[in-house]
Parts: sequence; C-alpha cells; structure tokens
Amino acid sequence: MSEAPGPIKTQIQDMLNAGMAALQRDDLEAAGKFYDGILRLEPRHFQALQYLGIVCARKGDKEEAARLFGESLTINENVPAAYSNYGNVLLDLKRFAEALACYDKALALHPNYAGAYFNRGVCFNKLSRFEDAARDFAKVAELQSDYPYVAGMLLHARMQCCAWEDFDAQVAATYLVCDDAPIGEFGVAKYTSKDVPGKKSSFPVSGGAGGACYLFANVTFLQLNVASDSPRWWGRFYQSVAKKK
Repeated sequence: MSEAPGPIKTQIQDMLNAGMAALQRDDLEAAGKFYDGILRLEPRHFQALQYLGIVCARKGDKEEAARLFGESLTINENVPAAYSNYGNVLLDLKRFAEALACYDKALALHPNYAGAYFNRGVCFNKLSRFEDAARDFAKVAELQSDYPYVAGMLLHARMQCCAWEDFDAQVAATYLVCDDAPIGEFGVAKYTSKDVPGKKSSFPVSGGAGGACYLFANVTFLQLNVASDSPRWWGRFYQSVAKKK
C-alpha cells in the first residue's frame, strides 16, 4: 500500500496525537472520533485500528474491539502488544483457545513480555490449568517482582495445585499480614466483613493484605480439612484485615 501524501500524513499524525491525549484523559468519545477520522483517510492504518480497538474495549464493545485488533494484525504481524491486546478481548469473550494463541505469538516475538505472561496465566486460570497458570505467574514475578497482583495470583494458583511447601511463609512474606504489619501495596479492594465479630458491612483494605488473609484462611481450612474449624480460622484472618482498615 502506498504511503499517504505529505499533508495527509501530517494530518494523521496530528489526529493520532490528539486521540492519544483524549485517551489519556479517558475521553473515549473524543478519542474514538479522532481514530475514526484517521481510518477515513487511511482505512488500513495500523495504529488507528489498535487505538480504536482499545477505545471499544474500554467502552465494553469487546466484539468490535476484537474485530479491529484482528484487522490490525493483517497489516502488521510483528508487534507483541497487538497480539496481547487481541488476546485480552478474546479472553473477555471467553474465546480461550484463541486468546492463548495470541499470547503465545506475543511471547514468541518478545520472550520477556511480563504482561503477556500474566494474561496468559489468567487465561490458564479460567481453564483450570493451574500448574500452567502458576508457571506463568512465577515468570512474571521473575521478570517484574512488583507487577500488580502477580504475587496474589501466583499464591492462588499454587493453592489450587495444592503446592503447600513453604506456602504459609510465602503468604506472610509477600503481604505482611501479621497483626502488627503495615498494609500491603496492591491497591484497594472490598472484602465482606460478615464473619468478623462486630462488623456488619464491607470495609476497605489493601488488596495485598486482604487477598493474603483470604488465601491464608482458605489454605488453613484446606490443610485442616475439618469443617468445624473453619469459622475459627476465617475469623482470625479476617480480623487481621479489619485491624488495618
């Protein structure tokens, strides 16, 4: 395909810049209009298709996002992030085999792509392939130890595999969930407090600390395998979270 003439090329670049600015301020309508405008000038513009796909995905139109990402890959098959973007919407659409193929292609192009490993791990989780998920989450942690939520996802996958060796110590070390420890740094989440004495509603806690307490309670219950003991253990670890609100 021939390159756009100079003035049109300049116009397209200006619209790309404007679309990116709109996307960064979360003005999806404005961003979409800029990318649509580019595609009217140059229907097979790789970046415009990718960014319009992102806009559609963020607006919840995953089918259209998948169409746009797929079309972009007929233009350029050598961009790892493009395969990852496509895989993410296919994952949301529960098209798991296709999503895995996209992540595999992204990783073939970029073997140290932490995001593709993480999202492939999420896909493996959805398929109950927990050993594969644990392997991918461990790779993410190796590549980028502070990758959001990877520590909790790895621990959860290991729990599903019944890989108990040093598990309790890893939970405590990862999330600092001792009663006098500071809250972890993995964002804010809501955990139901109905099992905590004196608490009647949800309370905000760190996703790290809360997730660790949740996992630790599950692990303890599964290890004990005694239903009558579960309230005592659940209460203990939910109370650890409550103290950090």
